[in-house]
Amino acid sequence: VGGHIGTFASVCDMWEVGMNHFFRGKKFPGGMGDQVYMQGHAAPGAYARAYIEGRLSLEKIMNFRQEVDGKGVSSYPHPRLMPDFWENPTVSMGIGPLAAVTQARFFRYLHLRGMADTSGSRVWCFIGDGEMDEPESIYAIARAGYERLNNLIMIVNCNYQRLDG
Repeated sequence: VGGHIGTFASVCDMWEVGMNHFFRGKKFPGGMGDQVYMQGHAAPGAYARAYIEGRLSLEKIMNFRQEVDGKGVSSYPHPRLMPDFWENPTVSMGIGPLAAVTQARFFRYLHLRGMADTSGSRVWCFIGDGEMDEPESIYAIARAGYERLNNLIMIVNCNYQRLDG
């Protein structure tokens, strides 16, 4: 099984453990909460979880990729199309890792200047193995190391679901 469902199947255990044990909400003490950059092709799994939790209706789920007029859900994490659901866009390939590094740097900037307590905030970024062919992804990881961003966790999902084989 490939595509969206295959991608979610390969990362679902990590997401569930993260959601139940590691990811911190906005009201968590010592920070502004965590930011999670989900692997874009696994969005249907996030929708399935939201449906089970009662945060999305069956009508919206049944209108996957038909988000016009608010009747469905977008195929990828898209804050403009679904502002009450997604906070961070992660598709096109390479955007998620770069945005995650920028967010981690911003959390540190706010904390070091006393503008906000982000000491407990973390940035989580899930990246597909095919995405690692993008120069933006390689640069993002290199930049995170150079900046010593200890508030950033990047996870590469090596599921061999790459479009080019």
